[in-house]
Amino acid sequence: MSTWSTKKFSEITEFIQGGGTPSTNDISYWNGNVSWLTPAEITNHPDMYISDTKRHITENGVANSSAKVFEPNTVLMASRATIGTVVLNSLPMATNQGFINIKPKEELNPEFLYFWINANRNFLESQGTGSTFREISKGIFKNLEISYPKKETQNSVVYILKTIKSKINTLNKNIQQYKQLKQSLMEKLFYSVTDLPNGWEVKKAGEVVDIVKKSKVITGDSPIPFIPMSLIADDSLYCRNFEMKRKDNIASGTYFENKSLLVSKITPCFENGKQGIADIPNEYGITSTEIIPLKSKSNTFNIKYLHYLLIEKNRRVYLASTMEGTTGRQRLKTNVLLDLLIPVAPLEEQNRIIDLLEGIDQKVDLIKGKLTLYNNLFNSLLHKLMNQEIDVSNLEFENA
Repeated sequence: MSTWSTKKFSEITEFIQGGGTPSTNDISYWNGNVSWLTPAEITNHPDMYISDTKRHITENGVANSSAKVFEPNTVLMASRATIGTVVLNSLPMATNQGFINIKPKEELNPEFLYFWINANRNFLESQGTGSTFREISKGIFKNLEISYPKKETQNSVVYILKTIKSKINTLNKNIQQYKQLKQSLMEKLFYSVTDLPNGWEVKKAGEVVDIVKKSKVITGDSPIPFIPMSLIADDSLYCRNFEMKRKDNIASGTYFENKSLLVSKITPCFENGKQGIADIPNEYGITSTEIIPLKSKSNTFNIKYLHYLLIEKNRRVYLASTMEGTTGRQRLKTNVLLDLLIPVAPLEEQNRIIDLLEGIDQKVDLIKGKLTLYNNLFNSLLHKLMNQEIDVSNLEFENA
C-alpha cells in the first residue's frame, strides 16, 4: 500500500497568487497578445487544458494592473461563485481576480492537483465566505491540507482518470457532431415556404394541429403522470420521464393526452429546445402550465414532423424573437405558434424525413447511454482514488 503525505498548500506550492483586471477606460490595455481568463469561460469547459481566452490584454495592461502572466501548467482555480472549477493553461495566460492560481512544487503533479480539486469541490465551496457571493481567499486556501502519494503513484492516478475523461470528451464531441448533422439535414429537408417541391403545401400550424383540450374528468383519488418542466429534455423526441401524483397534490398544471407534442413556451426553455412527444403508460397526464400541448388534427399529418420542424434552428430563432414579457419571463404566445407558416409534405415524405432524423436521435441516445456509464465510472474512481480506497502504486502504465 502506497504511503500518502499530508501537507498544507503553502508547503507544497511555489506560489499561490490571484489575478487582476486592467482598467477598461484605457484602450491601450486591451486587445493585445496576452490571453486573459475569466471564471465564466471555464464553468462548462470540458477539457483539462485551456489554450485561449475570449479577451486579451496588452503587456501594458499587465504592467499597470494586478494581472500576472502565468507559465503553462499553472493550476487556475475559480475562487468566486463557482468555487473549484479548474483548468490548466497550455500557453502563458493571465486571469482576472476571480482566480487562485497555483504552481505546485516538483513533488506534486499539476494534473493530480487538478483532479484533487475536482474531487473536493464541495469541501472547497464550504471554505468560502461572503454574503453577496461566496469566495475562498488565498489565505484560507494556503492553510488547507492535501494528501498525496509519491510522484509515480500520482502519475498512475492521473493516467487512469485522463483515459476515462478522454473517452467522455470523445462521446460528448460525437453527440455534438450528430446534433450538427441533424440541424444541417433539417435546414435542407424542410424547404422554405416560398420554394416547395410538387405536392408540398404551405399551411399554418393551426391548420394541422390542435391545442389539446381537457376531455377527462380527473379526480384526486388515483395517481396520474405529471411531467414538470425539469423532466422535459432539451432536443429530445420523446418525453418519457414523469412522476406519479394525485391530482390534489398538483398545485397547477396543463392537461395533455398521451402522444401529444409538449412545447415549452417560456424562456430559456423554449430556446433550449425543451419539447417532446409524451410517451406515458396512461391516456393522459398533467404537465407544467408553461407547456403548450399539441395534437394532430388528422391521420395525414404526423406530429413527429412538427416536432422536428420546431427544433430546426431558423424557425426556433424566429419564434423566440416573437416572445413577449419581462426579461427572464418572456413567453411564446400560443396564437403566434398556431399562425406559424410551415411547409407540409405529403404523409409518405413526412415519414421518410422522420425516419432519417429519428435514426440520428437514436444514435445520440445510444451515445448518451454510454456517456452516463463513463461519467458514473469516472466519478466513482475519482472519489475512490483520491480517498485512498484503491491502491494503484504497483500498477505500471506505459504512458503514465
